[in-house]
Amino acid sequence: MPRLKRWTVAVLSGMIMAALFASAASADSMTFRLRSFSKYAVDVAFYSQNRQTVWPRPGRVYVLRDYNVTSYKLSCVSGERICYGGTVKGDAAHFWGVSSSGKQVCQECCYTCNGGNITPIINLNAR
Repeated sequence: MPRLKRWTVAVLSGMIMAALFASAASADSMTFRLRSFSKYAVDVAFYSQNRQTVWPRPGRVYVLRDYNVTSYKLSCVSGERICYGGTVKGDAAHFWGVSSSGKQVCQECCYTCNGGNITPIINLNAR
């Protein structure tokens, strides 16, 4: 019986280590670079298309208040498709990408997380 226990513990330990290694190997990051040309503040969020994940987190947004390029480094899973969205603060009719609520459809506003990649500067033109 003690041999069986040791074997079971060894197998379970190996499985746990393999799972931890696999998840660590798939952890990645990417950086979105956005610039708003709106004279109003813009709410921005990012949405995974592969899992139920939103940056900064559900119910929250980043806010662009000037015309500078702002970088958002997101922790993601390698191969994950992430879409950006922005909405003029207080005016849901004026949006970019999937909007800050993530409810619009947009194929051109999505990028794939891969090796710490950085997007080109995404200009949110005045609305």
